Amino acid sequence: MSIEEKAQGLVNSLTQGVAVKVLRIIVFAILVLGVFGIYRFSRFRGLREPAAMEAAQLARRLAEGEGFRTFCIRPADLWMLRDGAITDGYPDIRQAPLYPLVLSWCFRTIRPDFESKAGTRIFEPERRVVAPLGILFSAATVGLIFLTAMSLFNRPVALASSLIFLTTHSVLSDSISGTALPLTALLATAAVWSAVTAVRNKKKERHPLLWLTPLLLSGLTAGLAFLTGYRMFVVVPVVAVFVGLSGGRGGWTAAAAAALIALVVAAPWLIRNRAVSGHILGIAPYTCLNDSVLYEDQGFDRTTTPDVRVIRTVPAMKLKIASNLGRLYDLDLRTIGSGLAICLFLVSFFVPREDRVVQALGWCVGAGLLMLIVLCALSGSGDALRSLLPAVVICGVGFAFELVAEKTAWPDAFWQPLLTGWLVVLTAAPAMLIISGTRASIPYPPYFPPFAEYVCGLTEPGETICTDIPWATAWYGNRRSLLLPRNTGELLEINTNRFPLAGIYLTTATGDKPYTRSLADGAESSWLPLLERRVPEGFPFRQGIDIPPGSRDQLFITDKVRW
Repeated sequence: MSIEEKAQGLVNSLTQGVAVKVLRIIVFAILVLGVFGIYRFSRFRGLREPAAMEAAQLARRLAEGEGFRTFCIRPADLWMLRDGAITDGYPDIRQAPLYPLVLSWCFRTIRPDFESKAGTRIFEPERRVVAPLGILFSAATVGLIFLTAMSLFNRPVALASSLIFLTTHSVLSDSISGTALPLTALLATAAVWSAVTAVRNKKKERHPLLWLTPLLLSGLTAGLAFLTGYRMFVVVPVVAVFVGLSGGRGGWTAAAAAALIALVVAAPWLIRNRAVSGHILGIAPYTCLNDSVLYEDQGFDRTTTPDVRVIRTVPAMKLKIASNLGRLYDLDLRTIGSGLAICLFLVSFFVPREDRVVQALGWCVGAGLLMLIVLCALSGSGDALRSLLPAVVICGVGFAFELVAEKTAWPDAFWQPLLTGWLVVLTAAPAMLIISGTRASIPYPPYFPPFAEYVCGLTEPGETICTDIPWATAWYGNRRSLLLPRNTGELLEINTNRFPLAGIYLTTATGDKPYTRSLADGAESSWLPLLERRVPEGFPFRQGIDIPPGSRDQLFITDKVRW
C-alpha cells in the first residue's frame, strides 16, 4: 500500500466510522467537564449545606474504619436509641448510606489532609474529593441523558437535552453542593435509561439477554437511588409501572421483577436500621415533625422527650402538607430546571404522542413528581424534585422538537440547531448572570473551618461539645457534637444523666434568630443570657471565649480554662 493510500485511509477513519465517534465523545466530554469546572472555579468556596457536612463526616468515620457511626448527634437520637453512653460514637439512624459510602471510598483512595492549612481558603477534602465527586456524578448524568434521549428520539433531541441539563443553574449548583443530589439524579436517570433500553429491545424481539440485562439493571439502580435518599423510593414505582405499561406481553411480570430487585438491594440496610433503632428507616420519618405546629424549626430534633402519639402527629402532618403544597407547586415545581423544561414537560400531557413508550414514560415521570411533591411537603424541602429533572428535560425537549417538526417547513439542518441554541440560551441565562454578575463568598457566618477546628482543638478527642452547628464541628473539628437542645434545662439533664459535655459552642445560627419572637420570649429564650455573655447562677460552664476575639459572632463556653 502506498503512502498516499495510507494517508487517505487515515483521513477516512477520522471523518467517518469509529474514530469520528470517539473524537466526538472526547470533545463532548471536554465540553461537559469544562462547563462544570468553570462553575466550580468561580462559585465554590466551601460546603454550605448541613446535609453535605453531615454526609462528609459520616464518610470520614467510614474511611477510618468506624462503620456507620456518626459524630453528629441530636437529642432526639438519644430518645430513639435509649442509650445514654457514648463510647465509639452513635450509630447513624438518619442518613441513607450510599453517598457517604461512596465518599468514604474516595477518601481512602485520595487520602486528603483533614487539617486546615494556614492560608488555604477551602478545606482540602472538599476541594480534592467532595466537589470533584459531585461534578463527576453530574457529568455522568449528562451522558446518560444523551443515551436515553437517543433511545427515545434522535441525536438532535439527545444533544439539546444534554446541553439544557448541563447549563441549568440548579444542576451546576448541586454539582458542587456536596449533597447526595448529583448521585441521586445519576441513579434515577440510570434506572430510566435501563428501563427504556429493556422495553425497546423487548419490542424489537431481540435476544432475551439484551432486554433482561437492562431490566435487572433498572431494578438495581432504582434500589440504589432509594439508598441515596429515602424519598427516592418513588423511582421504583416509576420504573416498574413504565415497564408494565410499555413492555407488551409479560410486561407486568418484568415490572414485578424490577421492583423485587430494588427491594432486595435495599433490604440489608432496612434490616440493619431495624436492628439498631427498631424502625426500618431509623428516625428519618419522625424528622417530618420539625418545622410543624408541634415543633418549631428543629424543635423535634432538639428535644429528648418528643411526643409522637398518633393523635397529635397525624393532624400536624396533614396541616404541614396542606401549608407546604402550595409553595412547592407554585415555586419549586414550576422553577425546576430554571422553569423552561418543566413547562415543556407539562404541556406535553395535552398532546397525544405517536410513540406510546414516550407517552408512558411521561405519565410515569409525572406521577413520580406528584408523589415527590407530597413527600417534599412532609419534609419541607423541595430539593428532591431535581432528581427527576433529567427525565423531565428529555420528555420536555423531545416534545418541543416534535411540535416544531410538525409546524415548520424549514429543513431540519436549519431549525434544529436554531431551536437547540435558543433553548440552551434561555436555560443558561440565570447561571451566566450569576457567574458574571456576583462574586461567590465563603459560607461564613457561621461556617469557617479554622474556627471549628480551633474550638474542637480546645477539647480532648474523647469529649463531646454541644453546638448549634454539630454537622460542622463533626466534619471540620472531628469531635462528637450534640445539637443544641431546646433549652438549658434539657442541656443540664443530658450533661448530668447521659454523658458529660466539654462545652457549648454558640454561633450566629442561634444569635441571628429574631430577637422578640425567638430569643426574648420564644423558644430560644433560655439561651439569651449566654448570647449576652451573662452566665446564670450555678451554670456548670462558666469560662468563655469570643471567636474571633473582639467579636460577638461566636462564643465557646466551657467548664474550665482550656486556652
